This record gives sequence, structure tokens and C-alpha cells, in this order.
Amino acid sequence: MRAALQNLLLRRILATSATSNLADGLFLLGLPIVAAQTGASPLWIGLLSAAQTVWWLFSIPLSTLIDRLGPGPLLLIVRPIRIVVAVVAMVIVAFPPEQQLFFLLVIAAMWGFLEVLADSAVMALPALLLGEQTYDESYALLYSTQSVTNTILGSALGAFLIMVNTWLVFVVAAILLGISFIIQHPLLRRSEVQPVQSDTSDTTSLWNDVTDGWNHIRKDRFLRAMMITLAGIVVAEEVVATVVVP
Repeated sequence: MRAALQNLLLRRILATSATSNLADGLFLLGLPIVAAQTGASPLWIGLLSAAQTVWWLFSIPLSTLIDRLGPGPLLLIVRPIRIVVAVVAMVIVAFPPEQQLFFLLVIAAMWGFLEVLADSAVMALPALLLGEQTYDESYALLYSTQSVTNTILGSALGAFLIMVNTWLVFVVAAILLGISFIIQHPLLRRSEVQPVQSDTSDTTSLWNDVTDGWNHIRKDRFLRAMMITLAGIVVAEEVVATVVVP
């Protein structure tokens, strides 16, 4: 583990993941809190959460698309757009309560889609940029970093910011995404993170890649059990969040 952390590329990947996931944690708390402050019902809270997380159902086809486009070029596009979405969310907080919920739902859907793209692209970086000798340690550190910053530190920081002013959550999220973009920028021009295939218009080949992934999970008993377990955990977390947050 110590040897892995001495790798400058890994430290940069961990830093950009930590800052972006901290922003995700702020949104994870901020959106339902803002909705609750407008008097939203648990149904609306659940819709906001679903709009933000439903995109993970499409993570396999989106990951295939990332391979075609390349993690580097994709992150160069996605990170700035996420900053704009965070700024728009800050503006929506000033809207009349009766208008906020619809726009918050749109923002949640946009943020969730971009989050899946960005996180999937970042998760591809260790395999492309680091050697096999640090592969296991790199992904263990990356998963741990994402979990701690997203679900623990992000929520704690978000709670403090909301006590000051609700719109601060989205301002700080935009700043964190800007820092994340600056940290990762030197990685995104490297040849290793460019497109795997130059022809992204071959829809038949793209579909085959997607279905091959699903078929592999369906036929492998271990992967199938993992998918079912993870799905159950996520559903339980969302049910608890929908009930507790309001």
C-alpha cells in the first residue's frame, strides 16, 4: 500500500476522485434538503434521489461508450459541464418554492448522468496508467477514497454549509469540481487514456460490446451474486434516505 501511494499518478487520481466525490456528497445531501425546505413530500424526495441514481442501471453501456470515446477526452468535456450544473443548482435555490421542485428534478437527472460518466471514466484510469504490480492496491484505495468522501465527508460538510446557507452547498460543489478538473488535467492528454477504437459510429459493434458484458455477468455465478447483493444494498439505502431526510 505504501509503495502504491508513492506513485505520483495514483496520488493524482486519488486527489481528483476525492474532490469530485466530495462534490457528489454535497449534492447527495443538498438536493433533498432543498426540496424538503420547500415542503416536498417523501414522493418528491424519492423522485429526486431516483433521478440522480437511476443512471447507474446504464453503467455498462455507458462504460462501453467511455472506452470508445476515451476517458481523457470524455473527462475534458464532462467536468466543465458538471461545474455549470452546480452553478445552475445554486441559482434555482432562489426560485419561488412552487417552481423549485421541477427544476431540481431536472438538475438531479443531469447531475446523476454526468456523475456516472465521470466516475466510470476515473475508475478506468488506474488500469490504463498504472502498472499491474499496484493494480489491487490502487483500486482498493480508490474505492475507499470515493466511499469516505462521498457518503461521510460530503454529508458532514454539506450539513455544516446548509446551516450557514443552502446555496453554499452548490457553490462549494462547483469549486471542488474546478479543483478536481485542475488536478486531473495533466492526465487527460496522455496517450493511454485516448479512445480504444477510433470508430464510434459502429453501433453494431457497440451493441455487441454491451451485450457481451451483460451476458458475462449473467453466466458468472459470482458476478451475478455480487450484482444482486449490491442492488439490494442500494435499494435499502435509498428507502432509508427517502424516509429519513424529510
